[in-house]
Amino acid sequence: MGKMRPLRYTARKIATLESRPGAWSKQKIGVFDGETQIGEYEYTYSSGVPFYAFEQDNKWYALISGANYTKTDLITLPDCKVIGGEELVPHGCGFCPVEFYVPAYTVHKSRYRDGSEMTFRMYDDNDYDDSAENGTPWIYERFGFRSGCVWGDDTSWKLQLLDLTLVAQGIVTKIDIGYVELAPYPLRECIELHDDNEDGVYAARVSTLSYLKLSDPLKQLGIAVAMKEEDA
Repeated sequence: MGKMRPLRYTARKIATLESRPGAWSKQKIGVFDGETQIGEYEYTYSSGVPFYAFEQDNKWYALISGANYTKTDLITLPDCKVIGGEELVPHGCGFCPVEFYVPAYTVHKSRYRDGSEMTFRMYDDNDYDDSAENGTPWIYERFGFRSGCVWGDDTSWKLQLLDLTLVAQGIVTKIDIGYVELAPYPLRECIELHDDNEDGVYAARVSTLSYLKLSDPLKQLGIAVAMKEEDA
């Protein structure tokens, strides 16, 4: 795993909020652009801050867990307005997110001796990508990941894949990849994507405790992936 790209928008707990007797406390979460607070929201769980910001079509969004910790919500930035998310699963049986991650890449060109060019992507975990320093824009994928669990199944974090193609309409949808247990690392460190420059096919590695294949689910989004799974 290479160095991590600094993130523009972040979130952290700024206050503890009391709940009804017998229930765990809630949190007031502050959203920051750099070190400047730009908004806040309530998260109805006592620990962690599931939040990840990404850009699409020159607009910023963030995946969060907020008023109901068993679902994923979607906010716009910098106004921190909730515009939608996934549908709520009844009876508290939804997926409780712990972390989110939306991969980002920069586009590069390499010239061969015969004068032809190769275009390829470098993702935000690459040690050799100094694109931010060179002014090359980051492009976010239209899919993302989340880790967490369904209530009561918290012996390990599970991985889920999210369709982000309709976020402008406030829609986030889970893509079924089965039951996948993650290795015990932060989510962003578990996912590695690489462009192998073969007809738009990506090479991916995920640190898991069980077999994972992403090629078929991502085909739903028009994305071809050559999957490599890494055991913990």
